[in-house]
Amino acid sequence: MRLFLQFMFACTTYFMSNYYSMGQSIEEWDVRFREGNLDEKIEALYHLYFLKEVVDVDVAFSYAQHVHELGIQEGREDALAMANYCHGHYLSSKMLLEESLLRFEAAFSTFYALQNDTLCSEVYNGIGNAYFLKGDYSSAEEYYLRSIDLARTSDAERFQLIAYPNLARIYRAQKNYVEAEVLLQEYINFYEETGKLTKLGNAYGILGQLYLDQEKVETAMEYLQKGLEFQLASGSLRASANGYTNLAIANFLRGDVVQAERDFRTALKYRLQEGNPFFLAEAYFNMGDFFIEQVKLDSTIHYYLMSLSIAEESANLVGSTDACIRLAEAYELLGNTSKQLEYLKKYIALKEEHTLQASTKQLNFLRASFEWTKLEQEQRNSIREEDMQAELTYYEHTWIRWRWIMVALVLALGIIFFLKRRTS
Repeated sequence: MRLFLQFMFACTTYFMSNYYSMGQSIEEWDVRFREGNLDEKIEALYHLYFLKEVVDVDVAFSYAQHVHELGIQEGREDALAMANYCHGHYLSSKMLLEESLLRFEAAFSTFYALQNDTLCSEVYNGIGNAYFLKGDYSSAEEYYLRSIDLARTSDAERFQLIAYPNLARIYRAQKNYVEAEVLLQEYINFYEETGKLTKLGNAYGILGQLYLDQEKVETAMEYLQKGLEFQLASGSLRASANGYTNLAIANFLRGDVVQAERDFRTALKYRLQEGNPFFLAEAYFNMGDFFIEQVKLDSTIHYYLMSLSIAEESANLVGSTDACIRLAEAYELLGNTSKQLEYLKKYIALKEEHTLQASTKQLNFLRASFEWTKLEQEQRNSIREEDMQAELTYYEHTWIRWRWIMVALVLALGIIFFLKRRTS
């Protein structure tokens, strides 16, 4: 069911990556990135990538590209490692998972050499995410556990907790609800002391999801309501909209359609305030889904058309395609065959366009990733050649020095021998 899938999206996407703003805003990190030296840019990238990723992942990646270029120019392995770490997350977001794993492994090798256990732990979490997206839950669980163990050995609790919600998702998929709840409660206990409202809101959202899976709707509602309170307190329009969407779906599933409609409309209000076209199209789509379940087809068509309009304006092919197939279904229920055929044809055309665009984009991403690796290899080869040339020069100088020492010794011995013969 579409609504339930949207519930899963709202609860879980936040945990695909983690960041720590350390009390600084995105604007402050942006200033440090633009005005700082390379060391400051590396630190700022660590925070900025994930802060920017929420709004526009391609803009976020441009920061990693800049650090990568500087790392090549200055021969800085730490800069390349941080860029690779962000690149791994970027490729995961584009579902290029094998390439993503290569980038994470490249970052890990440098962080490991630098003995930075906390960043190694984060890379393991990223690898776990890639395997999760591949559907390989066994490997995902392995790397989440590695992430936790490595952070535990370095005695960094907040890094240890990064993988907890992700591991909880694995346990949820395995229907191991007890273990999942233990992890989430530990996560919540830690962040209740630090006051991270968005993290708490999302953690309670997943707890609610666990109880919905077990058909314990009233308990689920309590956690979802508590999660919403934290999301509202955070002041984040997006988090608040997610909270209301989750609550609306839960109310819908328990049969309270009146409250579900109120929650969906409130979520739409927050989406309108935020103004992000992708999520706004989703909000209108959810309204269409809600009304098609009630067989209120005039409202259904109105909201699907709104979703389609916004998706088309923002070049959102996935949103446009989804809205078209839903409109075809709605017009079929109305018995309007001509409109049904119109949107079916549009759906097929958009599907073909999306497939072509997706394959072209994937090819471009793969080419860019290849060039990225090529530049690193050329830089490392250049450093290796410089090192070898320096060694050769050193040995040449050493050989010349020793040759002159030998000549001096021979001359000294000759003089001593000559003098001894004269005195005898």
